Amino acid sequence: KYIVLLDNIFELKNNKDKFFSNIDGIANTHNIFFLIADQVTKTEEKILAEKSSKYVNKSSNQPKQNNNFALVDFMYALDIPKLWNAYLRAVTTDDIQSIYGMLWWGIKNIKISKICNISESGLKPYVYNKAKNSYMGKMTHFEQTVNEFEKLPLVGAQKNIPLRLLLEKWILTLKVNNK
Repeated sequence: KYIVLLDNIFELKNNKDKFFSNIDGIANTHNIFFLIADQVTKTEEKILAEKSSKYVNKSSNQPKQNNNFALVDFMYALDIPKLWNAYLRAVTTDDIQSIYGMLWWGIKNIKISKICNISESGLKPYVYNKAKNSYMGKMTHFEQTVNEFEKLPLVGAQKNIPLRLLLEKWILTLKVNNK
């Protein structure tokens, strides 16, 4: 009796086909098989559950990864409650510098869309149009808001205030300052 570890064998389509064409033979051996796969369809999952003496899907137990692009979408829309909730989800799994970087990327795209046309911008059309049509880009105090945002890391370093606290304050005062 052997323990067989099949780690990411489905990366190649041929391996997946061979595995499922031989699954009856695999299921009838006395060996123990551990299958580790990133992408398994619902149909394949059903077959594995039927043919296995014990089947465990660990992917459903994994927390979903945050979509930090949602932060930018909510910032563009000036939807502060949704931006705040997305931010709170993001800080549980991501470092504050990457969150700041994602928001900076969105602000940079707005600035580019204000001074360049789509062909000059270097942005993909979808990204350019989202930035160009954002409510944030149409704020009366956009430049002041951007200047405050850009200074957050410097102010934090100078005054020994965590960037997280400064970013939270900036998010929560975003719409108040830009009516």
